[in-house]
Amino acid sequence: MLKVIIVDDNVRTADGLARSLDFASVGFECAGVAYNGRQALDLVRRHQPNAVITDVRMPIMDGLELARHLREEYPGIAILILSAYDEFEYAKTAIDYGVASYLLKPLDRKKLDSVMAFLRDIRNRIDHLSASLSTVTDRRNLERLFTNLQKADREGAAAFVREVLAGSGPDFDTAQRVAAALVSSLHDHAGRNLPADQNPLLHLDALMERIETESRTEGLVAAVTEMAIRLCDAVASARNFATRHIVGAILAYIDGHFADPDLSARQVMDRFNVSQSYLCQIFRRYKGTSLNTHLTTLRMEHAARLLSDRGIPVASVAQASGYADPHYFSRVFRKYHGLSPVEYRRARQGPPENRP
Repeated sequence: MLKVIIVDDNVRTADGLARSLDFASVGFECAGVAYNGRQALDLVRRHQPNAVITDVRMPIMDGLELARHLREEYPGIAILILSAYDEFEYAKTAIDYGVASYLLKPLDRKKLDSVMAFLRDIRNRIDHLSASLSTVTDRRNLERLFTNLQKADREGAAAFVREVLAGSGPDFDTAQRVAAALVSSLHDHAGRNLPADQNPLLHLDALMERIETESRTEGLVAAVTEMAIRLCDAVASARNFATRHIVGAILAYIDGHFADPDLSARQVMDRFNVSQSYLCQIFRRYKGTSLNTHLTTLRMEHAARLLSDRGIPVASVAQASGYADPHYFSRVFRKYHGLSPVEYRRARQGPPENRP
């Protein structure tokens, strides 16, 4: 029996899903219910489920942060996101989180049927992989392959292909069947983790035809290795695109709202549904600094421009630069520019004899 875990901070929703769905009819059992991401990770480590159904907005650890942990530690687990918020466009960019499907609340009967269809599809995929990869049925081997692919580890994926095909024995027919099973697995993984326009392994028939036309084991190794590397490169490209998309949206939001005194890292995290660690990571990578430092720089440079206009009072400059308290603004300004706002304005205007 396959296992699924339900995660939702709404106790009534979580327990209701666990009780109302006929998991056994699709070959599953509910291995546990969690009310935040951290509890869910504990359950996953204990029960090793095949699927996780999780809400997005939760305390302590949200659903996408949970998905990130699952993708890093248990890449074979299928993830279904539930959310009361219409963030589908954002969810589509979360390639590196490994989210397999996404449903908006409230969950009516049609959507509950979609949950069951999701689980049925996972069971079918696992059955198919188990049957086709008859020589590589150890789940740890499959997880190792998926981990290499999800991390875009070209060398790791290539080494896995060589190892599996070398272990198929000297019989070429057996090696060809194993190669075909590997290609099927690569195709399946690509279909679940990449959009069609970024999928280099979209046409299974053409991939299988290449395997069928090979006449030597070395040719099989070369063909499957090339496919695995192409998939790794596509995953890396999709991940970079998704990250750049998120970074661009965050930077545009900050540029348009830096004058809001309430703008903070927490507000950005809530707005874009990202964790603090992820936000820090992308700012360090793409801006070489922290969000708070970037925000202070925007505000201080804007304030300096406004101070060149003697007709704008310092208190108004502070307000227009995102500081409700003029005294605090002056302290931050002095620390950043080395002068108080009044001193900075005087220095920019030059000595009295040069003033108009």
